[in-house]
Amino acid sequence: MAVVGILDVIILTCMVESKLYKTRKESLEAERKFLEAVSTADITNINITFQAVYEEWLDYKKKKLKSTTLYALRKNLGKNIFDFFKDFKLHSIKINIINSWLE
Repeated sequence: MAVVGILDVIILTCMVESKLYKTRKESLEAERKFLEAVSTADITNINITFQAVYEEWLDYKKKKLKSTTLYALRKNLGKNIFDFFKDFKLHSIKINIINSWLE
């Protein structure tokens, strides 16, 4: 669940609304299913980098978003988040690192 927690904190700053869901309820249900899949996944690699999770998350989003929305998401997350966090191991991203990114 640590992977999801970190991504939630970071991604909440750059939320993008998908037009693929007709209602907020549908969107939240899809998100819930994704989070369940992530939290029950066999996470054996403690040294996984933010970049690896970011790319996997983008692959997931690629199926759900229009190409223009995905482009904007990559552009915004890339310059605002990815460049800072890409080399960090997920287990090493703590609140002090997130705070230094926010500054």
